[in-house]
Amino acid sequence: MKSKAFILSIFAYFLISFASYANLFAKTVADPVCSCNKGLADIVEELIPAVVNISSEQIVKQENNSRTKIPFTPRNNFFDDFREFFEHFDQFFDRAPSINREVTLLGSGFIIDKSGTIVTNYHVIKNAQDITVTMN
Repeated sequence: MKSKAFILSIFAYFLISFASYANLFAKTVADPVCSCNKGLADIVEELIPAVVNISSEQIVKQENNSRTKIPFTPRNNFFDDFREFFEHFDQFFDRAPSINREVTLLGSGFIIDKSGTIVTNYHVIKNAQDITVTMN
């Protein structure tokens, strides 16, 4: 009888210890709907003045050195003559000169401090000759 009581008390001890140990690592998950008093429309209305539209103009040099390639064909004797002709096709014609084109890039950004620092993607303003920022 004493051995049964002893085993039962050890089992109860481990059960209570495990329950209190599990509570230490239990995560409390806040209800996302009730975690804040503001709705999405309120948050957007508050932050929209910080969002800006960025337009940049760049001059891009377009090289006209594209070579005419025959589409992928299997390597065998039947297609070798065609491949050789198309790979050297450009030498029979005058090449067009390279031209400079004006390109307009659009992007967005946001103001991060009161001094007016704007964060945007680098590719929008890289090599830009003119940058225009339009505020909301």
